[in-house]
Amino acid sequence: MEEAQEAVRLRMLLFRRQIDLIDQLYSDPDAVPDRDLVYRLFNLDNPFYPTDPAMFRSFQYQSSLLSVDSGIPQQVEIASRMAAYLQPADWNESTQVRNGDLSEIIGPILIANGIPRPLVTFGWGDYHRYDEELPVLDANHLHIARQLLATDEMRTALRLLRSRKNADMESVDNDRENTLEVLNLIKSRFPGIRSHYVDLGIIGSALPEGWEKSVPVQRLVGGDNIWQIDIDLGAGSVKFRESGSWVKNWGGVGFPEGETYYWGEDIVVEPGRYRVTLDLDKKRYRFERLR
Repeated sequence: MEEAQEAVRLRMLLFRRQIDLIDQLYSDPDAVPDRDLVYRLFNLDNPFYPTDPAMFRSFQYQSSLLSVDSGIPQQVEIASRMAAYLQPADWNESTQVRNGDLSEIIGPILIANGIPRPLVTFGWGDYHRYDEELPVLDANHLHIARQLLATDEMRTALRLLRSRKNADMESVDNDRENTLEVLNLIKSRFPGIRSHYVDLGIIGSALPEGWEKSVPVQRLVGGDNIWQIDIDLGAGSVKFRESGSWVKNWGGVGFPEGETYYWGEDIVVEPGRYRVTLDLDKKRYRFERLR
């Protein structure tokens, strides 16, 4: 359930960023950097729905492993609430965009004017990782995109998309309330229960091994889900992950400290030696410069 809550938190963050970008494109488009403009325009069509099917199947699978003692009312109550939340029909009704809302609005305008669609990842940053050697976009594409932002067609599309994103945010907020209800119920019935992670590592382009191998991070004694490491970092970005796998990973927003998100974006760092602390209970991280 905490993983489900984290997925909701990430979607809310991404929708809010899309809405902020739409407002910026409508009122001050020149403030969006040239390097990012076309990528972000295409990204606006990303509905961030439904929740990653693999992640949702993981929720269902893990809940199926729960052993419920019918003689213990607290267990029956929690199992019932979880089953209702994880029912595919209920999930689809509460979290998927309504019929027709998956249609793209911005992308077709760009493509119709000769701008090719670059690869846009599920996150918000590092758009250019996959096309730096042979760029998909050139200066002419950027010029066309800038011109389109001044047209009635694009400005109408941005207004329409903003209203759609507002509806999406409302739906995601319902998800947030549902997950919090179940989590609070679990904690009230079983105060001692908490998430447990076996081992965590830090990985990324700011490390010598790059994205190939995690560097182990140590759990603090008595710190529950607080992890720490002293490490040298170069220019680049990092993430945290469990057991050398991407099944469970955390990114974040901000440097040298910020809020962490399950399956969040890469954390861009500055070169230096740092004491890195990750608190998965409070969902915060901090990079404290040592020298």
